[in-house]
Amino acid sequence: MKPRPQPAVAAGLAPGIGIEKLLTAGLVAAAAFLAACAAAPPPELPPAEPSYSALDRADAVVYETWRRFLPEPASWPSRVRLHSGQDGRGEYLQALQVSSLCYFPRFVPRLERALAEAGLTVRSSNIIPRTGGSAFQLVLEAGTGPGYRFEFEQKVRGRLALIIDDVGYTRSGEQLLLSLDYPLTLAILPRLPHSLTWSRIAREGGYETILHFPLEAINPEADIGPGGLRRSASPAEVRETFDRNLATVPGAVGVNNHMGSAFTSDAGAMALFLEEVRRRGLFFVDSLTVGTTATRELAPGLGIPFAVRDVFLDHENREEPIIRQFRRARDLALRGEEAVAIGHYRRLTLELL
Repeated sequence: MKPRPQPAVAAGLAPGIGIEKLLTAGLVAAAAFLAACAAAPPPELPPAEPSYSALDRADAVVYETWRRFLPEPASWPSRVRLHSGQDGRGEYLQALQVSSLCYFPRFVPRLERALAEAGLTVRSSNIIPRTGGSAFQLVLEAGTGPGYRFEFEQKVRGRLALIIDDVGYTRSGEQLLLSLDYPLTLAILPRLPHSLTWSRIAREGGYETILHFPLEAINPEADIGPGGLRRSASPAEVRETFDRNLATVPGAVGVNNHMGSAFTSDAGAMALFLEEVRRRGLFFVDSLTVGTTATRELAPGLGIPFAVRDVFLDHENREEPIIRQFRRARDLALRGEEAVAIGHYRRLTLELL
């Protein structure tokens, strides 16, 4: 870490006194001083200057933990002293720009753990949404030194929601997915061998989860899997299926459709389905498996938070098309401020991400 300016302590001899006179004066005064020491209480010492080692240690921990998202410490601005405080220790502020790829809900817990391991105590931490970005404020306990406050600012040009579909069949590739530090949304299929397990893994890893709901396809031979709904389902069947599916994907905050080219095109069936989405306080993302979907007309009238998939990343399971589609999604987000992309739980897709 680069050295930080320390408060200057002025100390020196008074001007205009030669060393011989000073020594003579010192010998004469010594006897009187020693005699007085026996009767007089010891003089009060000035308060010690606060230790800045904790501030330097905090800087080092922040950089080592978030080095992928921060500039080199040599280019950090100087700390700003906010106030001196009654005890003279004061509080200091370090304000830094952090990359927009630093997803605060996922990376803040890592930073707090690292600070604790370094013997530093977090007094408060707050993620603050802002127009054109977001911010994170962190305040450390003063302890025996000055207090320390960090403010991390993000500037965001566009937002890309990235959904990983078809989670639940297997845990193969789990570590590969968990190594992705993007703010992913995992769309988990219901009633599969690993549906519950993936719900837990996602929650512990800080990922958002939604129910990947199987719906009837145009192809009558297509196997939509367990927990699926067909257009002929009654209101009671829709409600019961919803309950059973959500029980295997606890913590889901929304729904998107798995297949569903026939179901999503049927306005009557979708009205029943979206009413259950609304009743549970969830949002709906139309995977747009067919262009004739009825959700665009129905969802706004029901007051459901609603989005439509813009790009499928891996319709072709080959490297070049996936990269091309990801760049297309990125460009859409930069032009229109936001976009929704869907990829699948496949090794190649995860490796390229």
